[in-house]
Amino acid sequence: MLEKMSDFFENRIDTYDSHMLTEIEKAEEFYPLTAEHEMNALKNAGFSSVEVLDRWENTYTLKAVK
Repeated sequence: MLEKMSDFFENRIDTYDSHMLTEIEKAEEFYPLTAEHEMNALKNAGFSSVEVLDRWENTYTLKAVK
């Protein structure tokens, strides 16, 4: 039986980004902006705090305070 798409991502939520970047050839060309990347970019831009407010599968809501 096939796994539902939502179950697929829910079961892999903590490892999906890492998997894509390390196991898929040339993934960095089409999958460069992970939540971690975006959080680091916000911190490097001068935001004093960055946090994840919500997460649904591979979609994040971030809060950044300048």
